Amino acid sequence: MKFRIALMCIFLSMLIASSVCAQKVYYWKDEKGVMNVTTTPPPDNIKKYDTDSYQKDTKAEIEQYQRQEEQKRRASEATEEANRKTYQATEAAKRQQAQQQAQQQQQQKEEQQQKGEQERRQKEIGEIKCYTTLSGGTMSGGMVGAGGVVTGGTVSGGVYLRICKDKNGNIVSKERL
Repeated sequence: MKFRIALMCIFLSMLIASSVCAQKVYYWKDEKGVMNVTTTPPPDNIKKYDTDSYQKDTKAEIEQYQRQEEQKRRASEATEEANRKTYQATEAAKRQQAQQQAQQQQQQKEEQQQKGEQERRQKEIGEIKCYTTLSGGTMSGGMVGAGGVVTGGTVSGGVYLRICKDKNGNIVSKERL
């Protein structure tokens, strides 16, 4: 029973809607200044503002509307995809920056630990003397002057080393330059 009533209500509303849609709509103000929208023409002494005539859309108009809606949907999807990629790129850049900062902090921490260790060792060892030397290279020309200092000439091959020794002559550090 309820189904029949619901079906009749739907049928009647469709019948009324189709008859309203096929009629003209009139816009007009009455003597009191109230705007009226009706399907019946206003009295002759009232100024009409506008009339609209509703007609059913043609198949071509419906198809054009559907194409426009499809274009809007695709444009919206493209925009959403571009926004998603931008967001992902931004998040990846943030993660990379955070990793770099963590690495820098770790490196600074290690450098501070090494510096502290060197200072501690230097206190234990006492005075350290460092010098630079050429290992495995050849020198041509030049002269050995006072104190074993070489002046002039050219050096080929070999590796420069910085060697540091403690007061007892023990090598404390040796690094390649």
